[in-house]
Amino acid sequence: MKTSNKLLVLLFLSMMAFLGTIHLGLYSQLKNGHIINSLESTDERIRPYNGKAPSVVDLEGNINVNLIPSDTFYVEYQQTDAGHINCGPVNSDSLVVRGEGGIFMNPHATFHFYSDLPWVSVHMGRHTDIRLKGLLAFLKGTNKRDIGSIHIRATDTQLWLGESYGSNGTDYPPQYYDSVQVDAKNTNLVLHRNAVIEHFSARMNDLSEINDEQASINTFHLQYTPLTKISLKGVNLDKLRQSGH
Repeated sequence: MKTSNKLLVLLFLSMMAFLGTIHLGLYSQLKNGHIINSLESTDERIRPYNGKAPSVVDLEGNINVNLIPSDTFYVEYQQTDAGHINCGPVNSDSLVVRGEGGIFMNPHATFHFYSDLPWVSVHMGRHTDIRLKGLLAFLKGTNKRDIGSIHIRATDTQLWLGESYGSNGTDYPPQYYDSVQVDAKNTNLVLHRNAVIEHFSARMNDLSEINDEQASINTFHLQYTPLTKISLKGVNLDKLRQSGH
Protein backbone atom coordinates (compact mmCIF):
# COMPACT_ATOMS: atom_id res chain seq x y z
CA MET A 1 0.00 0.00 0.00
CA LYS A 2 1.28 3.42 -0.90
CA THR A 3 2.36 5.73 1.88
CA SER A 4 -0.32 8.28 0.95
CA ASN A 5 -3.01 5.59 1.17
CA LYS A 6 -1.72 4.49 4.56
CA LEU A 7 -1.93 8.05 5.80
CA LEU A 8 -5.51 8.37 4.56
CA VAL A 9 -6.48 5.12 6.30
CA LEU A 10 -4.85 6.26 9.55
CA LEU A 11 -6.60 9.62 9.31
CA PHE A 12 -9.95 7.91 8.72
CA LEU A 13 -9.46 5.54 11.67
CA SER A 14 -8.43 8.43 13.92
CA MET A 15 -11.55 10.38 13.01
CA MET A 16 -13.76 7.36 13.65
CA ALA A 17 -12.14 6.81 17.04
CA PHE A 18 -12.61 10.49 17.93
CA LEU A 19 -16.28 10.47 16.92
CA GLY A 20 -16.80 7.20 18.78
CA THR A 21 -15.36 8.70 21.95
CA ILE A 22 -17.70 11.70 21.71
CA HIS A 23 -20.67 9.42 21.05
CA LEU A 24 -19.91 7.24 24.06
CA GLY A 25 -19.43 10.29 26.25
CA LEU A 26 -22.76 11.78 25.24
CA TYR A 27 -24.49 8.44 25.69
CA SER A 28 -23.02 8.09 29.16
CA GLN A 29 -24.22 11.57 30.11
CA LEU A 30 -27.66 10.90 28.68
CA LYS A 31 -27.92 7.59 30.51
CA ASN A 32 -26.90 9.24 33.76
CA GLY A 33 -29.25 12.18 33.42
CA HIS A 34 -26.74 14.95 32.70
CA ILE A 35 -28.28 15.97 29.38
CA ILE A 36 -31.72 16.02 30.98
CA ASN A 37 -30.80 19.12 32.98
CA SER A 38 -29.44 20.92 29.93
CA LEU A 39 -32.83 20.55 28.24
CA GLU A 40 -34.41 23.02 30.65
CA SER A 41 -35.72 26.02 28.76
CA THR A 42 -34.37 29.50 29.32
CA ASP A 43 -37.84 31.01 28.93
CA GLU A 44 -39.30 33.23 31.62
CA ARG A 45 -40.12 31.45 34.86
CA ILE A 46 -43.41 31.92 36.69
CA ARG A 47 -44.54 31.22 40.24
CA PRO A 48 -48.05 29.78 40.31
CA TYR A 49 -47.93 29.56 44.12
CA ASN A 50 -46.10 31.95 46.40
CA GLY A 51 -48.23 31.88 49.55
CA LYS A 52 -48.01 30.38 53.00
CA ALA A 53 -45.86 27.27 53.17
CA PRO A 54 -48.15 24.22 53.20
CA SER A 55 -47.57 21.30 55.55
CA VAL A 56 -47.95 18.80 52.69
CA VAL A 57 -47.00 19.06 49.00
CA ASP A 58 -48.27 16.40 46.58
CA LEU A 59 -46.35 16.19 43.28
CA GLU A 60 -47.60 13.83 40.59
CA GLY A 61 -46.39 12.94 37.07
CA ASN A 62 -45.90 13.69 34.27
CA ILE A 63 -43.32 16.21 35.49
CA ASN A 64 -39.72 16.32 36.67
CA VAL A 65 -39.13 17.94 40.04
CA ASN A 66 -36.32 19.82 41.75
CA LEU A 67 -36.81 19.84 45.53
CA ILE A 68 -34.78 22.73 46.93
CA PRO A 69 -34.50 23.39 50.70
CA SER A 70 -35.25 27.05 51.34
CA ASP A 71 -36.35 29.51 54.02
CA THR A 72 -39.05 30.74 51.62
CA PHE A 73 -41.66 28.45 50.04
CA TYR A 74 -42.67 28.82 46.41
CA VAL A 75 -43.26 26.76 43.26
CA GLU A 76 -41.67 27.73 39.96
CA TYR A 77 -41.59 26.50 36.35
CA GLN A 78 -41.15 27.74 32.80
CA GLN A 79 -43.96 29.91 31.45
CA THR A 80 -44.11 27.76 28.31
CA ASP A 81 -45.00 24.75 30.49
CA ALA A 82 -47.90 26.48 32.25
CA GLY A 83 -50.50 24.75 30.09
CA HIS A 84 -49.15 21.33 31.05
CA ILE A 85 -49.06 21.77 34.82
CA ASN A 86 -51.84 22.24 37.38
CA CYS A 87 -50.91 23.82 40.70
CA GLY A 88 -53.22 24.81 43.52
CA PRO A 89 -54.03 24.39 47.20
CA VAL A 90 -56.35 21.60 48.34
CA ASN A 91 -56.92 23.16 51.73
CA SER A 92 -55.05 25.44 54.09
CA ASP A 93 -52.37 22.82 54.71
CA SER A 94 -51.92 21.03 51.36
CA LEU A 95 -50.76 21.92 47.86
CA VAL A 96 -51.00 19.75 44.74
CA VAL A 97 -48.77 20.09 41.67
CA ARG A 98 -49.74 17.75 38.84
CA GLY A 99 -48.51 17.25 35.29
CA GLU A 100 -51.05 16.58 32.59
CA GLY A 101 -51.44 13.12 31.08
CA GLY A 102 -51.36 9.71 32.68
CA ILE A 103 -48.34 8.04 31.06
CA PHE A 104 -46.72 5.58 33.48
CA MET A 105 -42.97 6.09 33.74
CA ASN A 106 -40.96 3.09 34.90
CA PRO A 107 -38.77 4.39 37.77
CA HIS A 108 -36.30 1.56 37.21
CA ALA A 109 -35.61 2.48 33.58
CA THR A 110 -32.87 4.79 32.29
CA PHE A 111 -33.16 8.49 32.96
CA HIS A 112 -33.55 9.71 29.38
CA PHE A 113 -37.18 8.53 29.30
CA TYR A 114 -37.99 11.56 31.46
CA SER A 115 -36.21 14.08 29.25
CA ASP A 116 -39.28 15.49 27.44
CA LEU A 117 -41.27 16.27 30.59
CA PRO A 118 -41.57 19.80 32.04
CA TRP A 119 -39.54 20.79 35.10
CA VAL A 120 -41.00 22.09 38.36
CA SER A 121 -38.89 23.58 41.16
CA VAL A 122 -40.27 23.46 44.69
CA HIS A 123 -38.46 25.70 47.16
CA MET A 124 -39.57 24.08 50.39
CA GLY A 125 -39.36 24.59 54.11
CA ARG A 126 -37.40 22.46 56.52
CA HIS A 127 -40.32 20.37 57.76
CA THR A 128 -42.51 20.15 54.65
CA ASP A 129 -43.99 16.70 54.04
CA ILE A 130 -43.26 15.86 50.38
CA ARG A 131 -45.28 13.21 48.50
CA LEU A 132 -44.08 12.10 45.07
CA LYS A 133 -45.87 9.89 42.57
CA GLY A 134 -44.90 8.82 39.06
CA LEU A 135 -42.00 11.20 38.38
CA LEU A 136 -38.28 11.92 38.48
CA ALA A 137 -37.23 14.05 41.47
CA PHE A 138 -33.92 15.59 42.54
CA LEU A 139 -33.62 16.36 46.23
CA LYS A 140 -31.04 19.13 46.37
CA GLY A 141 -28.68 19.59 49.26
CA THR A 142 -27.00 22.79 50.37
CA ASN A 143 -23.46 24.04 50.84
CA LYS A 144 -23.87 23.93 54.60
CA ARG A 145 -24.63 21.06 56.90
CA ASP A 146 -27.71 22.20 58.80
CA ILE A 147 -30.80 22.03 56.57
CA GLY A 148 -33.14 20.29 58.99
CA SER A 149 -35.26 17.17 58.58
CA ILE A 150 -36.84 16.18 55.25
CA HIS A 151 -39.55 13.53 54.96
CA ILE A 152 -40.53 12.13 51.55
CA ARG A 153 -43.16 9.59 50.56
CA ALA A 154 -42.33 8.29 47.09
CA THR A 155 -44.44 6.02 44.88
CA ASP A 156 -43.49 4.92 41.33
CA THR A 157 -40.68 7.49 41.49
CA GLN A 158 -37.00 7.83 40.69
CA LEU A 159 -35.48 9.93 43.48
CA TRP A 160 -31.94 11.33 43.43
CA LEU A 161 -29.94 12.69 46.35
CA GLY A 162 -27.04 14.72 45.00
CA GLU A 163 -25.84 14.90 41.41
CA SER A 164 -22.71 13.53 39.76
CA TYR A 165 -22.08 12.09 36.34
CA GLY A 166 -19.47 9.78 34.91
CA SER A 167 -16.86 7.95 36.95
CA ASN A 168 -15.24 10.96 38.65
CA GLY A 169 -17.88 13.45 39.71
CA THR A 170 -15.12 15.83 40.83
CA ASP A 171 -16.77 18.82 39.16
CA TYR A 172 -19.78 18.60 41.47
CA PRO A 173 -19.40 20.21 44.91
CA PRO A 174 -20.72 18.40 47.99
CA GLN A 175 -24.42 18.68 48.75
CA TYR A 176 -25.17 18.41 52.45
CA TYR A 177 -28.21 16.83 54.08
CA ASP A 178 -28.98 16.67 57.76
CA SER A 179 -31.77 14.11 58.13
CA VAL A 180 -33.60 12.46 55.21
CA GLN A 181 -36.43 9.96 55.66
CA VAL A 182 -37.98 8.17 52.68
CA ASP A 183 -40.99 5.86 52.48
CA ALA A 184 -40.54 4.12 49.12
CA LYS A 185 -43.06 2.12 47.10
CA ASN A 186 -41.92 0.91 43.68
CA THR A 187 -39.26 3.58 43.84
CA ASN A 188 -35.63 3.82 42.74
CA LEU A 189 -33.42 5.71 45.22
CA VAL A 190 -30.10 6.92 43.79
CA LEU A 191 -27.51 8.23 46.25
CA HIS A 192 -24.86 10.15 44.31
CA ARG A 193 -21.22 10.46 45.25
CA ASN A 194 -21.42 14.16 46.13
CA ALA A 195 -24.28 13.61 48.62
CA VAL A 196 -23.09 14.06 52.22
CA ILE A 197 -25.86 12.80 54.49
CA GLU A 198 -25.78 12.93 58.26
CA HIS A 199 -28.80 10.67 58.88
CA PHE A 200 -30.55 8.65 56.17
CA SER A 201 -33.41 6.22 56.68
CA ALA A 202 -35.67 4.46 54.20
CA ARG A 203 -38.57 2.05 54.38
CA MET A 204 -38.76 0.13 51.10
CA ASN A 205 -41.23 -2.37 49.71
CA ASP A 206 -40.31 -5.35 47.53
CA LEU A 207 -40.62 -3.35 44.26
CA SER A 208 -38.16 -0.67 45.37
CA GLU A 209 -34.41 -0.40 44.98
CA ILE A 210 -31.53 1.66 46.33
CA ASN A 211 -28.42 2.39 44.25
CA ASP A 212 -25.36 3.78 45.97
CA GLU A 213 -22.95 5.84 43.88
CA GLN A 214 -20.56 6.15 46.84
CA ALA A 215 -22.49 8.74 48.82
CA SER A 216 -21.10 9.77 52.21
CA ILE A 217 -23.54 8.65 54.91
CA ASN A 218 -22.87 8.95 58.62
CA THR A 219 -25.72 6.84 59.95
CA PHE A 220 -28.50 5.12 58.07
CA HIS A 221 -31.30 2.68 58.65
CA LEU A 222 -33.07 0.55 56.05
CA GLN A 223 -36.27 -1.42 56.31
CA TYR A 224 -36.76 -3.72 53.34
CA THR A 225 -38.16 -7.04 52.16
CA PRO A 226 -36.31 -10.05 50.71
CA LEU A 227 -37.24 -8.80 47.21
CA THR A 228 -35.95 -5.25 47.64
CA LYS A 229 -32.97 -4.58 45.38
CA ILE A 230 -30.10 -3.19 47.45
CA SER A 231 -26.93 -2.01 45.69
CA LEU A 232 -24.63 -0.54 48.33
CA LYS A 233 -20.87 -0.24 48.07
CA GLY A 234 -17.86 -0.16 50.35
CA VAL A 235 -18.32 1.61 53.65
CA ASN A 236 -22.08 1.98 53.20
CA LEU A 237 -22.48 -1.77 52.68
CA ASP A 238 -20.41 -2.40 55.82
CA LYS A 239 -22.62 -0.03 57.80
CA LEU A 240 -25.72 -1.89 56.64
CA ARG A 241 -24.23 -5.20 57.78
CA GLN A 242 -23.21 -3.72 61.12
CA SER A 243 -26.71 -2.37 61.69
CA GLY A 244 -28.04 -5.92 61.54
CA HIS A 245 -30.62 -5.21 58.81
